[in-house]
Amino acid sequence: MRIILCLGLAAFASSVSQRALDPMLPVISADLGVSLSRAALLASAYSFPYAAMQLVLGPMADAVGKVRMICIAVLGIVAGSAWCALAPGFTGLIVGRMIAGGSAGGVIPVAFALIGDTTPYSGRQLAISRLLIISIAGQMAGAAAAGFISEAFGWRAVFVVAAAIALASLAVVLIFLRGAERHLERPTLAAAFLNYARIMTDPLALLVYAAVFGEGVLFFGIFPFVASMLGAHGGGGAREAGIVLSAYAVGGVIYAITAQALIPRLGPWRMMRVGGTVAGTIYLATALPLPWQAVAVLFFVAGYGYLTMHNTLQAIGTELAPGARGAAVALFSAFLFLGYGTGPVVGGAIGQEFGYAALFGGAGILIVALGWLAAWAIGRVSGRGRPGAATP
Repeated sequence: MRIILCLGLAAFASSVSQRALDPMLPVISADLGVSLSRAALLASAYSFPYAAMQLVLGPMADAVGKVRMICIAVLGIVAGSAWCALAPGFTGLIVGRMIAGGSAGGVIPVAFALIGDTTPYSGRQLAISRLLIISIAGQMAGAAAAGFISEAFGWRAVFVVAAAIALASLAVVLIFLRGAERHLERPTLAAAFLNYARIMTDPLALLVYAAVFGEGVLFFGIFPFVASMLGAHGGGGAREAGIVLSAYAVGGVIYAITAQALIPRLGPWRMMRVGGTVAGTIYLATALPLPWQAVAVLFFVAGYGYLTMHNTLQAIGTELAPGARGAAVALFSAFLFLGYGTGPVVGGAIGQEFGYAALFGGAGILIVALGWLAAWAIGRVSGRGRPGAATP
């Protein structure tokens, strides 16, 4: 439990850094004199380095130790957030987000890999859900606080707070997790990198990574446009967008709390189908001209649906390569954030051309399809005798 709490604090800091940007994009856009579609590139500037650095940080965590890697990564989040707070212009802000994003890639994925090392598969999905509670709380706090702080004190103050939170979590990890990692025989760095070739020849891995890439594009890639969507419906700014995104995170927290009862009742494949159907239907509903309070309620339900689907993929991802878990989980997170980084680029073009109702409605339809298709395909392939594999 101590390990989960300490890892959770590091994950909290990473999540605050990640989600703080979304509700205040219009504020940054106006202050720096750039278009909203260009400001949305700040989300991609965080996500693409996050994804790319997985290919380095995952094997490094296997080779040098996961606790040590988490400490280095959190220190990078501190540096990146501080850079953003001091950035003189848009280009400097892009650089700061790239530093923070690339560093954050060594926190949550490595924490999941460490849980995989220390928790039997039968209890791993529940352990992951507990870590998710704290991580999602960071998303909730980052989104909600950013909206209020940016309107009251300016967007730079948000990054100061993010840096302070990351620094505090670094101190906790250094004090309480020193010596907590099991002393296993570690691969050399070269051998750890070679694990990628083996993992990427596994059909199950390819299906899981394709599904999580789709999640990144459809679930999170449109988050930077929530404030604009609310504005197009007649009301809401950074503060209201922060509340809406926080409601999404609260839905995820409620899922994590109820996961112990939900997992054995539904089973993995039904969870993916139900989660995709619920979340996709909600995204469709948000395309309607609703007041922001109603959108917040809908996003609460969507957050529950997303975690119902994603938690199954996360548990399977930790079992793809038990001997190279850091690399396997790093690839999982890399594909998720490649989707996250791709989403704002595609979403910005769709929103400008067809409107935000079409953007959110189209994402909803595709999310439903993703949940059902992923459950069918992964369920078929994983039933071939893999240890811990569930049957549909």
